[in-house]
Amino acid sequence: MNDDLARFFEDAATLLAGVARERGPDAMHAAMATVAPDGRPEVRTVALRSADLREGRVVVQTDAATAKVESLRADPRAELMIWRPEPQLQVRMTCGVTIEAGESLSEQWDAMPKAAREVYGKSPTAGTPIEGPEAYRITPAQAAFVVLHCRIVAVDVVFLGDVHRRARFDGNADWRGRWLSP
Repeated sequence: MNDDLARFFEDAATLLAGVARERGPDAMHAAMATVAPDGRPEVRTVALRSADLREGRVVVQTDAATAKVESLRADPRAELMIWRPEPQLQVRMTCGVTIEAGESLSEQWDAMPKAAREVYGKSPTAGTPIEGPEAYRITPAQAAFVVLHCRIVAVDVVFLGDVHRRARFDGNADWRGRWLSP
């Protein structure tokens, strides 16, 4: 792993871009942590739809009725974390999140394959208690489709190989970084 701070940032940027491009059963996902309206921490897995660390942005699509959207409406901060066993790299991104919904998403919705639309809309809504494992209906609807625009404000990168390395980069300072004790 690289001893050069700028190259260490580029390693994280390359990893993030690669994760966002992957699709299918082997795709890597990120863990997204938010704070519930009652103050509890929450974490769940999300699929990154696009990501660019150099530009400081990550895009996630989700169902409008999920707890994460409710939490982000109350407190628009989140942290995303990706771990890759090879090259033993963890990337944590502190973000401010904007929720996009409604007609502005019509073009994205129309371009989405039918099978992909089925994750946006369920009856009863996600997280509602049900009588059995399949006691819900899939009700795809554009109104249930939202996009989370995550503006990365800081990134913490940890390499856990033979010699551990860690650095933090500040998005408000043109990604200037500093080494930290791992």
